[in-house]
Amino acid sequence: MSGKIKNGIELSKQSWDALRQNRQLFAFPIISMVMSTLVWIILIIPLVGIAQPILETGEVMADQVWIGLGIILLGYLAVSIILIFSNTALVGVSKVLIEGGEATIGDGLRIAFSHFGKIIKYALITATVGVVARLLIRFGSKSDNFIVLLLSTLLGSTIAAMWSLAVFFVIPVMVYEILSVKDALKRSIEIFGKTWGEGFTGDVAIGGISCLMVFVILIVGCGLMAVGVVNNLLILIILGFLVVVLGISLSNSIYGAVNGVFQTSLYFYAVSGNAGPFINTEMAQEAFLS
Repeated sequence: MSGKIKNGIELSKQSWDALRQNRQLFAFPIISMVMSTLVWIILIIPLVGIAQPILETGEVMADQVWIGLGIILLGYLAVSIILIFSNTALVGVSKVLIEGGEATIGDGLRIAFSHFGKIIKYALITATVGVVARLLIRFGSKSDNFIVLLLSTLLGSTIAAMWSLAVFFVIPVMVYEILSVKDALKRSIEIFGKTWGEGFTGDVAIGGISCLMVFVILIVGCGLMAVGVVNNLLILIILGFLVVVLGISLSNSIYGAVNGVFQTSLYFYAVSGNAGPFINTEMAQEAFLS
């Protein structure tokens, strides 16, 4: 088991190296971060408008909560679309490079736009599953009943974990096999059924680093917002919010890009027997059950 984890970590390092060495691949997390930032800059204006009277009066109205929640959910969906679009473009370019061709950033964008309808559907499904899982976990955390706390947290965490595994190959499948979102999900589950070890531990290694980055970002950003609330300083609240949003956007973009290279390489091995130039084929082979 320790050998599989070690190989999984090594495969994640190789995926990161591939991203750094191919500038056309590294461009997509940058594009994703910039677009995600623009979305939140646009949405922060109405959020500030909602927060200002709350800070002045100390009273929170129900309609303010619902409007604020709606704006945040809209931003979450928009950012999900951007991330999936960016990763689809990255997978498209990776596909060409793995097959020995040459591809530009424009080629990746054209590939992503050709799947734009499916990207929106996939983002809606992913956002819905993510919100349901988070609501279950949050519901449990607010309950005084230990059984309710345990079950809701377990259910929410299980849904999130199972979904992340089920969709592991969805984007490569959409790009390579030109399937609908529904069929791509089925195909992803089918392929994942053949893989475990490195396919899972590699994703955990990449995700673990991303989670550590997010943890640090949340400490800094939430700290600034807390100081702003205590001292009634709107500028610190806005600054803290921006640190959280921009930092998480950057972390998610890099995580998605590295994972995109990793998933595409494993997918390529699953259907061809050769992992391509980005990761070691022998290590990829060990990820698949005989």
